[in-house]
Amino acid sequence: MADIHWQCQLNHLEEADQPGIALAQEVLTVGEKFYLSCEGPEVQVDAASLNLELPKEQQYDLKLLKNLGVDSHKASFVATSYTVNDKGHQFQNIFLSDGKVRIALDGISFAVKSVITAENNPKHEPYPPAGPFNISYPFWFWACFVLLFLFFSSLGVEKIIDRIRRKKFFKLLDSHRPAISAYHQLTKELRQLGRDSLRPQNFNANPESAHKFLNDLNSSFRWYLSRSLEFSCFESRAGQILSKLKQKDAELYQKIHHSLARVLIEIERCQKKHTQLKIDDAVQLIEMVRLAADEINKTVHTKAENKVSRNKLEAEV
Repeated sequence: MADIHWQCQLNHLEEADQPGIALAQEVLTVGEKFYLSCEGPEVQVDAASLNLELPKEQQYDLKLLKNLGVDSHKASFVATSYTVNDKGHQFQNIFLSDGKVRIALDGISFAVKSVITAENNPKHEPYPPAGPFNISYPFWFWACFVLLFLFFSSLGVEKIIDRIRRKKFFKLLDSHRPAISAYHQLTKELRQLGRDSLRPQNFNANPESAHKFLNDLNSSFRWYLSRSLEFSCFESRAGQILSKLKQKDAELYQKIHHSLARVLIEIERCQKKHTQLKIDDAVQLIEMVRLAADEINKTVHTKAENKVSRNKLEAEV
Protein backbone atom coordinates (compact mmCIF):
# COMPACT_ATOMS: atom_id res chain seq x y z
CA MET A 1 0.00 0.00 0.00
CA ALA A 2 1.36 3.45 -0.93
CA ASP A 3 2.21 5.86 1.85
CA ILE A 4 -0.40 8.44 2.77
CA HIS A 5 0.85 12.00 2.21
CA TRP A 6 0.04 14.99 4.37
CA GLN A 7 0.97 18.54 3.36
CA CYS A 8 2.77 20.56 6.06
CA GLN A 9 3.10 24.25 6.87
CA LEU A 10 5.49 26.05 9.23
CA ASN A 11 4.50 29.14 11.23
CA HIS A 12 6.03 31.34 13.82
CA LEU A 13 5.11 30.32 17.36
CA GLU A 14 2.98 32.76 19.31
CA GLU A 15 2.09 32.70 23.01
CA ALA A 16 0.24 29.65 24.36
CA ASP A 17 1.66 27.48 21.53
CA GLN A 18 -0.51 29.15 18.88
CA PRO A 19 0.55 29.62 15.22
CA GLY A 20 1.56 33.06 14.02
CA ILE A 21 2.43 34.23 10.50
CA ALA A 22 3.82 31.76 7.98
CA LEU A 23 7.52 30.99 8.33
CA ALA A 24 9.71 32.48 5.59
CA GLN A 25 13.07 31.08 4.49
CA GLU A 26 16.20 31.85 6.51
CA VAL A 27 14.45 33.20 9.59
CA LEU A 28 15.12 30.44 12.16
CA THR A 29 18.08 30.30 14.51
CA VAL A 30 19.40 27.16 16.20
CA GLY A 31 17.01 26.00 18.94
CA GLU A 32 14.24 28.43 17.98
CA LYS A 33 10.76 26.89 18.34
CA PHE A 34 8.16 27.01 15.58
CA TYR A 35 4.64 25.72 14.86
CA LEU A 36 4.35 22.72 12.51
CA SER A 37 0.93 21.71 11.17
CA CYS A 38 0.18 18.92 8.70
CA GLU A 39 -3.08 17.68 7.19
CA GLY A 40 -4.33 15.37 4.44
CA PRO A 41 -6.49 12.30 3.78
CA GLU A 42 -8.14 10.65 6.75
CA VAL A 43 -6.39 7.72 8.37
CA GLN A 44 -6.78 6.04 11.74
CA VAL A 45 -3.62 6.44 13.83
CA ASP A 46 -2.72 5.86 17.46
CA ALA A 47 -1.82 9.37 18.64
CA ALA A 48 -0.07 8.14 21.81
CA SER A 49 2.36 5.95 19.79
CA LEU A 50 3.04 8.46 17.03
CA ASN A 51 6.74 9.12 16.34
CA LEU A 52 8.76 11.06 13.79
CA GLU A 53 10.88 8.92 11.45
CA LEU A 54 13.92 10.56 9.86
CA PRO A 55 17.14 9.35 8.25
CA LYS A 56 19.85 8.98 10.88
CA GLU A 57 21.94 11.81 9.42
CA GLN A 58 18.97 14.21 9.79
CA GLN A 59 17.80 13.26 13.29
CA TYR A 60 18.83 16.65 14.75
CA ASP A 61 17.59 18.68 11.76
CA LEU A 62 14.00 18.46 12.99
CA LYS A 63 12.82 17.67 16.52
CA LEU A 64 9.21 17.50 17.71
CA LEU A 65 9.07 19.05 21.18
CA LYS A 66 5.36 18.95 21.94
CA ASN A 67 2.31 17.23 20.45
CA LEU A 68 -0.48 19.82 20.22
CA GLY A 69 -3.09 17.45 18.84
CA VAL A 70 -3.56 14.61 16.36
CA ASP A 71 -6.74 13.33 14.72
CA SER A 72 -7.63 11.34 11.59
CA HIS A 73 -6.69 14.02 9.04
CA LYS A 74 -4.38 16.55 10.72
CA ALA A 75 -1.71 17.01 13.38
CA SER A 76 0.11 19.96 14.95
CA PHE A 77 3.36 20.17 16.89
CA VAL A 78 5.87 22.53 18.48
CA ALA A 79 9.19 21.80 16.75
CA THR A 80 12.76 23.06 16.50
CA SER A 81 16.12 22.37 14.78
CA TYR A 82 19.55 21.90 16.35
CA THR A 83 21.70 22.00 13.20
CA VAL A 84 22.73 25.01 11.13
CA ASN A 85 21.98 25.02 7.40
CA ASP A 86 21.95 28.44 5.71
CA LYS A 87 20.88 26.91 2.39
CA GLY A 88 17.87 25.18 3.94
CA HIS A 89 17.06 21.71 5.22
CA GLN A 90 15.35 19.45 2.69
CA PHE A 91 13.44 16.39 3.88
CA GLN A 92 12.78 13.68 1.28
CA ASN A 93 12.06 10.78 3.63
CA ILE A 94 10.21 12.00 6.69
CA PHE A 95 7.26 10.14 8.18
CA LEU A 96 4.86 10.08 11.10
CA SER A 97 4.37 6.50 12.26
CA ASP A 98 2.49 4.72 15.03
CA GLY A 99 4.16 1.39 14.21
CA LYS A 100 1.40 0.27 11.87
CA VAL A 101 0.55 3.27 9.69
CA ARG A 102 3.08 5.64 8.12
CA ILE A 103 2.23 9.14 6.93
CA ALA A 104 4.70 10.89 4.60
CA LEU A 105 5.09 14.60 5.41
CA ASP A 106 5.55 16.94 2.44
CA GLY A 107 6.41 20.61 2.20
CA ILE A 108 8.84 20.82 5.12
CA SER A 109 11.77 23.02 4.22
CA PHE A 110 13.50 25.70 6.24
CA ALA A 111 16.89 27.29 6.77
CA VAL A 112 18.62 27.65 10.14
CA LYS A 113 21.16 30.31 11.03
CA SER A 114 23.71 30.21 13.82
CA VAL A 115 23.31 32.48 16.83
CA ILE A 116 26.96 33.48 16.28
CA THR A 117 27.22 36.18 13.62
CA ALA A 118 29.95 38.41 12.28
CA GLU A 119 28.43 41.32 14.23
CA ASN A 120 28.27 39.73 17.70
CA ASN A 121 31.33 37.47 17.36
CA PRO A 122 33.72 38.54 14.59
CA LYS A 123 36.32 35.87 15.53
CA HIS A 124 33.69 33.08 15.43
CA GLU A 125 34.77 31.79 18.85
CA PRO A 126 32.36 29.62 20.85
CA TYR A 127 30.49 31.29 23.70
CA PRO A 128 31.66 30.28 27.20
CA PRO A 129 29.09 28.85 29.62
CA ALA A 130 27.11 31.42 31.62
CA GLY A 131 27.91 29.77 34.94
CA PRO A 132 28.75 26.52 36.70
CA PHE A 133 25.11 25.41 36.76
CA ASN A 134 25.25 24.92 33.00
CA ILE A 135 27.27 21.78 33.73
CA SER A 136 24.81 18.94 33.69
CA TYR A 137 25.30 17.61 37.22
CA PRO A 138 22.24 16.17 38.96
CA PHE A 139 20.35 18.13 41.62
CA TRP A 140 21.53 15.87 44.45
CA PHE A 141 25.14 16.74 43.63
CA TRP A 142 24.52 20.47 44.08
CA ALA A 143 22.40 19.83 47.21
CA CYS A 144 25.23 17.81 48.81
CA PHE A 145 27.76 20.47 47.80
CA VAL A 146 25.67 23.23 49.45
CA LEU A 147 25.13 21.15 52.62
CA LEU A 148 28.86 20.38 52.92
CA PHE A 149 29.71 24.04 52.36
CA LEU A 150 27.26 25.14 55.07
CA PHE A 151 28.55 22.44 57.45
CA PHE A 152 32.21 23.42 57.16
CA SER A 153 31.31 27.12 57.23
CA SER A 154 29.41 26.62 60.50
CA LEU A 155 32.42 24.80 61.98
CA GLY A 156 34.66 27.70 61.05
CA VAL A 157 32.26 30.27 62.48
CA GLU A 158 31.87 28.21 65.67
CA LYS A 159 35.65 28.07 66.16
CA ILE A 160 35.95 31.82 65.67
CA ILE A 161 33.14 32.51 68.16
CA ASP A 162 34.67 30.07 70.65
CA ARG A 163 38.07 31.80 70.37
CA ILE A 164 36.46 35.21 70.97
CA ARG A 165 34.60 33.88 74.01
CA ARG A 166 37.79 32.37 75.45
CA LYS A 167 39.63 35.67 75.09
CA LYS A 168 36.80 37.50 76.88
CA PHE A 169 36.75 34.81 79.58
CA PHE A 170 40.48 35.03 80.37
CA LYS A 171 40.28 38.81 80.33
CA LEU A 172 37.45 38.61 82.86
CA LEU A 173 39.45 36.22 85.08
CA ASP A 174 42.49 38.48 84.99
CA SER A 175 40.43 41.51 85.99
CA HIS A 176 38.82 39.68 88.97
CA ARG A 177 41.67 37.41 90.04
CA PRO A 178 42.04 37.38 93.87
CA ALA A 179 45.39 37.05 95.61
CA ILE A 180 44.61 33.57 96.94
CA SER A 181 43.98 30.34 95.01
CA ALA A 182 40.59 29.40 93.60
CA TYR A 183 40.07 26.68 96.22
CA HIS A 184 40.93 28.91 99.20
CA GLN A 185 38.79 31.71 97.78
CA LEU A 186 35.82 29.33 97.59
CA THR A 187 36.26 27.99 101.12
CA LYS A 188 36.49 31.56 102.41
CA GLU A 189 33.25 32.52 100.66
CA LEU A 190 31.51 29.37 101.96
CA ARG A 191 32.42 30.29 105.55
CA GLN A 192 31.14 33.82 104.94
CA LEU A 193 27.88 32.45 103.52
CA GLY A 194 27.42 30.22 106.54
CA ARG A 195 27.86 33.14 108.94
CA ASP A 196 25.79 35.72 107.08
CA SER A 197 22.99 33.73 105.47
CA LEU A 198 22.33 30.77 107.72
CA ARG A 199 21.02 32.57 110.78
CA PRO A 200 17.72 30.92 111.74
CA GLN A 201 16.04 34.18 112.71
CA ASN A 202 16.79 35.68 109.25
CA PHE A 203 16.69 32.63 106.95
CA ASN A 204 13.26 31.37 108.07
CA ALA A 205 11.64 34.78 108.48
CA ASN A 206 12.57 36.22 105.08
CA PRO A 207 11.49 34.14 102.02
CA GLU A 208 13.95 36.00 99.78
CA SER A 209 16.93 35.01 101.93
CA ALA A 210 16.88 31.45 100.48
CA HIS A 211 16.83 32.86 96.95
CA LYS A 212 19.80 35.16 97.69
CA PHE A 213 21.69 32.34 99.41
CA LEU A 214 21.34 30.01 96.41
CA ASN A 215 22.42 32.70 93.96
CA ASP A 216 25.50 33.55 96.05
CA LEU A 217 26.40 29.87 96.47
CA ASN A 218 25.96 29.18 92.76
CA SER A 219 28.07 32.23 91.81
CA SER A 220 30.92 31.26 94.18
CA PHE A 221 31.00 27.66 92.94
CA ARG A 222 30.94 28.65 89.26
CA TRP A 223 33.77 31.14 89.81
CA TYR A 224 35.75 28.33 91.40
CA LEU A 225 34.99 25.97 88.49
CA SER A 226 35.89 28.59 85.89
CA ARG A 227 39.27 29.27 87.51
CA SER A 228 40.05 25.58 88.15
CA LEU A 229 38.85 24.11 84.84
CA GLU A 230 39.93 27.14 82.73
CA PHE A 231 36.74 27.64 80.76
CA SER A 232 33.64 29.72 81.38
CA CYS A 233 31.04 28.05 83.63
CA PHE A 234 29.02 31.17 84.43
CA GLU A 235 25.99 30.87 82.16
CA SER A 236 26.11 27.21 81.17
CA ARG A 237 23.79 24.53 82.50
CA ALA A 238 25.13 21.41 84.23
CA GLY A 239 25.06 19.29 81.06
CA GLN A 240 26.88 21.94 79.03
CA ILE A 241 29.65 22.27 81.63
CA LEU A 242 30.17 18.50 81.70
CA SER A 243 30.21 18.35 77.90
CA LYS A 244 32.85 21.12 77.71
CA LEU A 245 34.96 19.38 80.35
CA LYS A 246 34.79 16.07 78.46
CA GLN A 247 35.95 17.76 75.24
CA LYS A 248 38.74 19.68 76.99
CA ASP A 249 40.08 16.97 79.30
CA ALA A 250 38.57 13.47 79.06
CA GLU A 251 40.84 12.10 81.81
CA LEU A 252 39.79 14.75 84.34
CA TYR A 253 36.15 14.32 83.30
CA GLN A 254 36.26 10.60 84.15
CA LYS A 255 37.50 11.32 87.68
CA ILE A 256 35.23 14.20 88.77
CA HIS A 257 32.09 14.17 86.61
CA HIS A 258 29.92 12.26 89.13
CA SER A 259 30.43 14.64 92.07
CA LEU A 260 30.44 17.71 89.81
CA ALA A 261 27.16 16.76 88.15
CA ARG A 262 25.56 15.97 91.52
CA VAL A 263 26.32 19.44 92.95
CA LEU A 264 25.38 21.42 89.81
CA ILE A 265 22.08 19.58 89.35
CA GLU A 266 21.20 19.92 93.04
CA ILE A 267 21.81 23.68 92.99
CA GLU A 268 19.67 24.05 89.85
CA ARG A 269 16.88 21.99 91.43
CA CYS A 270 16.92 24.07 94.63
CA GLN A 271 16.85 27.34 92.67
CA LYS A 272 13.62 26.26 90.98
CA LYS A 273 12.05 25.48 94.41
CA HIS A 274 13.83 28.04 96.60
CA THR A 275 10.70 28.74 98.65
CA GLN A 276 10.84 25.16 99.99
CA LEU A 277 14.50 25.36 101.06
CA LYS A 278 15.06 24.88 104.80
CA ILE A 279 18.12 25.92 106.77
CA ASP A 280 19.19 22.28 107.21
CA ASP A 281 19.04 21.84 103.41
CA ALA A 282 21.21 24.91 102.96
CA VAL A 283 23.83 23.56 105.39
CA GLN A 284 23.93 20.24 103.52
CA LEU A 285 24.23 22.08 100.21
CA ILE A 286 27.27 24.03 101.44
CA GLU A 287 28.85 20.77 102.56
CA MET A 288 28.20 19.17 99.16
CA VAL A 289 29.91 22.09 97.44
CA ARG A 290 32.88 21.90 99.81
CA LEU A 291 33.34 18.16 99.27
CA ALA A 292 33.10 18.50 95.48
CA ALA A 293 35.63 21.36 95.55
CA ASP A 294 37.98 19.22 97.66
CA GLU A 295 37.82 16.38 95.12
CA ILE A 296 38.29 18.69 92.12
CA ASN A 297 41.15 20.53 93.80
CA LYS A 298 43.01 17.31 94.67
CA THR A 299 42.47 15.80 91.22
CA VAL A 300 43.57 18.94 89.35
CA HIS A 301 46.67 19.36 91.55
CA THR A 302 47.60 15.68 91.29
CA LYS A 303 47.32 15.82 87.51
CA ALA A 304 49.42 19.00 87.36
CA GLU A 305 52.11 17.44 89.58
CA ASN A 306 52.20 14.29 87.44
CA LYS A 307 52.62 16.41 84.33
CA VAL A 308 55.51 18.34 85.89
CA SER A 309 57.15 15.06 86.94
CA ARG A 310 56.83 13.63 83.45
CA ASN A 311 58.27 16.76 81.87
CA LYS A 312 61.16 16.73 84.34
CA LEU A 313 61.86 13.06 83.65
CA GLU A 314 61.78 13.60 79.91
CA ALA A 315 64.19 16.53 80.27
CA GLU A 316 66.62 14.41 82.30
CA VAL A 317 66.46 11.55 79.78
